[in-house]
Amino acid sequence: MNTTENQPTGADLIAAERQRQIEAEGYTPEHDDEHDDEHGWQTLWAAGATYAEIGHVSWPWRVEEFKPTNVVRDLIKAGALAQAAMEVAERASIESVYCYPAKNLRKYCANQLDSILDGVRDLGLIR
Repeated sequence: MNTTENQPTGADLIAAERQRQIEAEGYTPEHDDEHDDEHGWQTLWAAGATYAEIGHVSWPWRVEEFKPTNVVRDLIKAGALAQAAMEVAERASIESVYCYPAKNLRKYCANQLDSILDGVRDLGLIR
């Protein structure tokens, strides 16, 4: 964890979700690389953007796979999908300038989560 008081940050929550996706859901790097067509990383980014409710992006897979819950959980999922997109692009040697939207989405989600967590802590709802 990256904060004092051993409280997780948004980035910590995203990293933990990415690990959960790999271990529990089987969304391994090898699985993610199957999306590595011409715009493979963009499919993962689009899924993340859908969870984060950013722009006019449509869920790229079967509708029953889209499982929104609440704003915090959805931002965590969005950030983890953006992380997966960045990893696919990196393994495919795609220049970082092209996967800038994925980096921005992950950063946006982490920042939003930090703001929410700070507010909840300020209210004394978590310690």
